[in-house]
Amino acid sequence: MLLVPAPTPRSPDLLRWAAMANAAFAIPEGFFIGPYAAGGVWAVLDGRGVIAANGREIAVEHPGAYPLIEHERHTEGVLELDVGSGVVCYAVCFTPGVAGR
Repeated sequence: MLLVPAPTPRSPDLLRWAAMANAAFAIPEGFFIGPYAAGGVWAVLDGRGVIAANGREIAVEHPGAYPLIEHERHTEGVLELDVGSGVVCYAVCFTPGVAGR
């Protein structure tokens, strides 16, 4: 068995995502905000309803991975995620982007 040590964050603020998860490792209904640096942001969602990512509404009609934000290049940003009634967010995933200026 290979044991990998847990990462040591440079800032405790980056742990906000994990601290907001409920006992089932899902983000419950509510509003969450956090910084990121990526080419894209996806969420693993379940249920039926509407979420909003940085003000853009996204209909959730079935379980699956939903694209929230897509950039042409690797970009620093802030994700403002509003998980609406009837929807559960199990994970937020960040995909790499093309390096650039």
